[in-house]
Amino acid sequence: MTTNNDEEKVEKYSHFRTILCKKFLLGLKLTNIFHFPKVKAQEPNSDTTVTNSKNNDKEVNDYSASAPSSSSINTGEIKSHPSRTNVINGVDISQFISENEVQKYLQNESGRDRLLEMFSRNHLNEYSSQVRFIARVVGEVAVLSCIIFSYKFGQGVSEDFKRNNRGTLYSSRYLAKRRFNDHLILSSMKNGLHWSFKISSFTAMYLLLSQSISTYKNKTSPLEYGIAGEDSNTGNRRQTSQMKVSSDSQGQ
Repeated sequence: MTTNNDEEKVEKYSHFRTILCKKFLLGLKLTNIFHFPKVKAQEPNSDTTVTNSKNNDKEVNDYSASAPSSSSINTGEIKSHPSRTNVINGVDISQFISENEVQKYLQNESGRDRLLEMFSRNHLNEYSSQVRFIARVVGEVAVLSCIIFSYKFGQGVSEDFKRNNRGTLYSSRYLAKRRFNDHLILSSMKNGLHWSFKISSFTAMYLLLSQSISTYKNKTSPLEYGIAGEDSNTGNRRQTSQMKVSSDSQGQ
């Protein structure tokens, strides 16, 4: 046992010694490769410092002579730099379009022109911000209303199915569960889609009317929202009455 331990110690020592030798040789190679000559710091000469100070004084005097005086600033001789609002994609549009031309165009613009611009696409083949806002809100309302009303009507549908099929016999328990799940999912989705269509159509009519009126008038007030709500409610009632008449005729 002692001989084995001694042999292991000798092997560890020899291995450690070889590692140290390799590191030492690697350090010597690196010092030979990255060898930089030492540069002695030169003491500043008095003549060079005097000439540098004179050159600096001359540059300061030249700058003060070329700088504008306070009187020239007050009298407006210096041209103001174009504001950042006039710079688009690094191009100063003030040299192409003046402020007076913009104001003149806005004064001559009619409500019909603003409506056409609202429902038309721009040079990037995109709709206006109003139309994108309406589409986003209507989509969110449709999805949320479908989820909420599907869950709400799902509870009533399950109770109705149990009440109506209390005495029905099925060949297996699996078939009964499948019939129940199919009826529950289809009925809840049907009711959810029905109410989602009604609410999203009302929201779309309301937003289209309100945004169109505000765009035509070029201002926003509670009046157009009231008009849009009344018209949307009237259209929704007419739509529900037509759906009831069609369902009654199909039932007969």
